[in-house]
Amino acid sequence: MPELAPPPPLPSAQSFLRRNRSILKLLGIGALVLVLVLLIPLALIEGVLSDRLERGNQAVDEITASWGKEQNLIGPVLGIPFQYLMVGAALSLFYLLLLSISEFLGFGLAYLIAAVSATVLITWYCHFFLGGGVRTLMIGAGLAGVYTFLYIVLRQQDYALLMGAIALFLLLAVVMFVTRRVDWYGRDLA
Repeated sequence: MPELAPPPPLPSAQSFLRRNRSILKLLGIGALVLVLVLLIPLALIEGVLSDRLERGNQAVDEITASWGKEQNLIGPVLGIPFQYLMVGAALSLFYLLLLSISEFLGFGLAYLIAAVSATVLITWYCHFFLGGGVRTLMIGAGLAGVYTFLYIVLRQQDYALLMGAIALFLLLAVVMFVTRRVDWYGRDLA
């Protein structure tokens, strides 16, 4: 077998750099120029983004100034929910009274006792934070009307769904009629 000649030595890294020095300089200069050229649109985009962020913040400030008034989280927020809680508890206790009394007395008498007790208790309590007068009487009359209607519906089992749906429809119509001119969003104040 013939003897193989050793492979030629690999060019050293220095010789590669020496041979291609001008090409590498052109590539470096080209990369530097490319980076500098690409910084121009980046600066323009950054300017547009900052303008849009500023415009967005101004829009939020204008909307907040025109729609949102100063908020007070200290005053009535603490008082009103407690009153609702007390009235809600009295309304819930109506059903507990009805159930417990009807175990010993007839349903009609138990319903009368529970309804009168809940109505008197809620009307008495509303007298203090509504200041008495017509508003308190309206609360009492409204509760008496609701309990009377519920009693009639409960006694008319076959027509309970129909009567309830008609009554709710009429109640909604009355509420819509009474509040048709209420400015809920305060647009007339501005």
